[in-house]
Amino acid sequence: MWREQLVLVGPPGAKGKTFPRLEAFEDLTFVTYDECEYVFGKWFEGHYGRQPRSMRGTYHFEELEEVVSTVAAGHGWSILPDHCVAQAARQGAVVIAPAPGRKQVTNLIYSVQRANAPENPAALRLIDALRTASEPPHSSAPRSKPRRRSARGRRHDRA
Repeated sequence: MWREQLVLVGPPGAKGKTFPRLEAFEDLTFVTYDECEYVFGKWFEGHYGRQPRSMRGTYHFEELEEVVSTVAAGHGWSILPDHCVAQAARQGAVVIAPAPGRKQVTNLIYSVQRANAPENPAALRLIDALRTASEPPHSSAPRSKPRRRSARGRRHDRA
């Protein structure tokens, strides 16, 4: 339904810092959050093929906004979805470090609904708005219709 890009985020004073080697991360401190293990793991696997041997966490939060403000205050680095840091990066409060390669690491977000539940028009509008927001500007790719899984688990297009 929607793809978010995962990005390495640092304090404003780290502008221009690059990480050509995985070992460079062992000297950094990280600001973590609930369920960040998946996001960190996916980002490191996507860019380096493995995770660092060790990482130091300095702060841990439940809310991503707290992570962004703690990174902005200079208390470490984090790996977050791009849309969570876009405004702070535009304002210069944080920097998004350049990816070590050309590859972008993304996380696919799904919408889930009970198989026998009636379709909710408000939910369908929200899903469509999220799908539209995640499309690149001036995309000429055809838009796909939302898909539903039947009770048997087969996929079929909505009419």
